[in-house]
Parts: sequence; C-alpha cells; structure tokens
Amino acid sequence: MKDIIIKILKEHNPSLQTQDLTLSTKITDLNLESLDFVEIIFEIENELCIDIEPEDLDQIHTIQDLCDIIQKAKELTDQ
Repeated sequence: MKDIIIKILKEHNPSLQTQDLTLSTKITDLNLESLDFVEIIFEIENELCIDIEPEDLDQIHTIQDLCDIIQKAKELTDQ
C-alpha cells in the first residue's frame, strides 16, 4: 500500500525523493497544496476502488495515517 501512495505522491510532486518518504513522513512536509491533497485522495480511491470518508481526512497527518485510513476503507468495501 505504501508503494501505491508513494507512486501517486511522486506523480503530484516529482521532486520528492522516494528514499525520504517513510511511514512517519508528515503530509505537511510534502509541500502539497490542499487541492493536490484532494486529488491524491481521489486517485487513491480510484486506483484501489475504495471510498475514504470525508471525516477521516482530518485524521491524516502522516503516510502511516493515510495507510491506516485506506485499510479501514478497504475493510468497509469488502463487507
């Protein structure tokens, strides 16, 4: 899952270095504008065929948080 997130992040910001992106990387450290973040979420949803709840977006502070929210959405989708 981390690989998919990193691929999408790099598509939006090619200057990101893969080796610098870890699960503890803060989303705010990625220098993304809010519209970029929303587009990233849409791409993740489309690629993984999931729906991330809008209220969950406020809980995303790190790449790990994003992985956790994606896992939660996948579990809800699989039900």
